[in-house]
Amino acid sequence: MAPSSERFRQMLCYIHQDDLLRPQLLVGEIMLLAAHLKLGFKVTKAYKMDLIKQILSLLGLDHRYNVPTGKLSGGQKKRLAIALELISNPPVLYLDEPTT
Repeated sequence: MAPSSERFRQMLCYIHQDDLLRPQLLVGEIMLLAAHLKLGFKVTKAYKMDLIKQILSLLGLDHRYNVPTGKLSGGQKKRLAIALELISNPPVLYLDEPTT
């Protein structure tokens, strides 16, 4: 598979070193927005909400669901950035300095 192919690009996910989160949005709001954009509107909201809860729980962010992203710690923001990308279940996930 050529690296420039559309299929190859769809398989990859890249998480930047610096987060690009909107500080005024709640964790749950930004996750639902990402789910709508990545999964489309043919997938039910109930399915998206269940997926969001699973991902946030997996990354230890379930208790931060109603917290503005601007109030998260640096590590929580990094985990939220990962959670946002996990919505589309990418087979390959690249992290730029995940521990900084």
